[in-house]
Parts: sequence; structure tokens; C-alpha cells
Amino acid sequence: MTPRSRQFAIGTLVSSLLVPGILVATAPFGEARSELGIAWGWGLALLVIVPSYIAMTRVISSGDDRRIHARFMYSMMGRFAAAMLGVTLFATQVEKPPLYVFVLAFFLGFAVLTALELTLLLSKSPDRNHA
Repeated sequence: MTPRSRQFAIGTLVSSLLVPGILVATAPFGEARSELGIAWGWGLALLVIVPSYIAMTRVISSGDDRRIHARFMYSMMGRFAAAMLGVTLFATQVEKPPLYVFVLAFFLGFAVLTALELTLLLSKSPDRNHA
């Protein structure tokens, strides 16, 4: 495991404890079963972002610009498709879904984890090469 992958794992773990914990404690919309929405929303964000990070770290180390560009585009389309499918399934398959808190948890997770991912993928390494 590379130092960046360790940082991503630690950042993901810390944010997975902190952000959903704050949402559970504050119950921003007062919905019934809000914990379910928070858990599923954050889980969907993890399901969308973590594979994307893994895919990008593998291809960035190759240095092949065409592969990096292609993997980035496939990764973005995969994120979009998985997000739309996950939100649709939650809204239609869960009885009386707590949608507001689910969407809030999902988009907070998406934003926080994407920021972490981009920060680590685009940071300079000690030898002055990206990732």
C-alpha cells in the first residue's frame, strides 16, 4: 500500500465516522428513520468514490496519458450511472424512505470523498511526479 493509499484509507475512515456521526447527532430534517437514510447515503458515496480512486491510482502510475484520460472518462460515467441507480433504487425500493437525509448524506459523502481523492491524486510526490 502506497503512502497516498494509506492517506486515502485513513481520510475515508475518519470522514466516515465524523460526517455521518454529525448528521445522526443533529438530525437535520427530523425525518423518521433518518439513520437509515444517512447510512445508505454515505454507503452509496463510498461505493461510488472508492472504486474510482483505486482505478485512477493504478492508471496514473503508468504515465500513459491516453489511458489516464480514458480511465478518467469511464470513471466519471461510472460514478454518474452508479449514483443515479443508487438514488433511484433507494427512493423506489425502500418503504417510506427518508429521502432528504439520504440525499444530504450522499452528496456530502460525494463531495468530501471526491475532495480527498483529488487532493491525493493531484498532489506532487517527493520526486516531483504526480501520483
